[in-house]
Amino acid sequence: MTDTLFRKEVLEARQTRWLGGIVLGQPLSLWLLTGFAVFAAAIIVLFLVLGEYTRRTRVSGQLQPSQGVAMVVAPAPGTLTELRVEEGQRVLAGEVLAVLAMPRATLAGGDTAQAVQAAIAERQEGVAGGFASQREQLKAQEAGLELQMASTQAELRQIEAELGTRRAQHRLAQQTTQRLQELRARQFITELQWKQQQAAELEQLGQVQALERQLFVLHRQRTQLQQAQRELPSRLAALEAAEQRERASLDQEAVETGARAEAVIRAPLAGIVATRLGQPGQAVQAGQPLLSLLPAASQLEAHLLVPSRAIGFVAPGDAVLLRYQAFPFQRFGQHPGRVQRISRSALGPSEQMSLLGTTQLGEPHYRIVVALEKQTVRAFGQDEALKPGMLLDAHILGERRTLWEWVLEPLYALSGSLAGTDQNR
Repeated sequence: MTDTLFRKEVLEARQTRWLGGIVLGQPLSLWLLTGFAVFAAAIIVLFLVLGEYTRRTRVSGQLQPSQGVAMVVAPAPGTLTELRVEEGQRVLAGEVLAVLAMPRATLAGGDTAQAVQAAIAERQEGVAGGFASQREQLKAQEAGLELQMASTQAELRQIEAELGTRRAQHRLAQQTTQRLQELRARQFITELQWKQQQAAELEQLGQVQALERQLFVLHRQRTQLQQAQRELPSRLAALEAAEQRERASLDQEAVETGARAEAVIRAPLAGIVATRLGQPGQAVQAGQPLLSLLPAASQLEAHLLVPSRAIGFVAPGDAVLLRYQAFPFQRFGQHPGRVQRISRSALGPSEQMSLLGTTQLGEPHYRIVVALEKQTVRAFGQDEALKPGMLLDAHILGERRTLWEWVLEPLYALSGSLAGTDQNR
């Protein structure tokens, strides 16, 4: 047995050395592909690490004013004869918005309200004529009293002057009687002369007393005339008050008759006319809406319905991107807003119907209120005002994470569920 230092395989390999070494050549395209793959992997890693994704919840809803909408309705059936406002017009509280005619016909033909108004007008003319006649009578009476007062004053002055003369004559007669009495005591005059002097004195006294009675009568007459003159203003005032009461009664009757035939509809509050739901000449029923008013301080806000499966990720302050169906977002863009309020309970069927016009939503929904950044949309170079009731779609921007966190989220959820299972054990 012959032992060798090298194995047989080594010796056989050396016998083919003269053929040269084996060199493995790699084409250039392989290097390029390898470099591209490495670069792409790096880009993907950077994208996963640096890239972010925002959770979006797509919902729908409509625009509604923050203070509600005031509906102006017809108070009774009739015909809308006037509509004095236009959409977008500002109105004040109490301003006339519309006039509603409510004609009623009699069996004999003709409009009842017109017949009653004509009768009231005739009564008003009669009342005006009657009170005018009484007023003229009072004026004539006043003029007559003034004439009587002037005549009485003149007669009083005359009687007072005559009375003064008669009193002077009576004093002279008294003095003459006293002198004749002394002469009679001395028997210088006869008894007949004495009697004649006494008779003359008594005659003068009678004339004075007659004038005093006449003066007293004139004073009483003057007092009565003065009293009548003082009563004239109060009588005239009473006449005017009675006329005003009668006129007010007739005016009230006319107004009530007119109210039964015509209704003036006024603005219940100050605001902006949102929509005109009626047209002049249109027949309307009681309670039929004619106009809608937005309160002056009201702002439009978006009311959105969020399904219960997504409400847990929505919080006040979340950004919202709004897409108004009346203004396609492909052309007019999306419009920002912020979540203000979130309802604490799911909406009932009536609320769902008022928001979306359907109750077939399949699951409970919650209402969220979004404040708009702008109350207008820029369209064709001008700002177009948004209107209540406009339908819209929206994306609620929720939690923001990096892409690798979203990729690993199932693993986090799995580990959390496993940890919970271990704790239960």
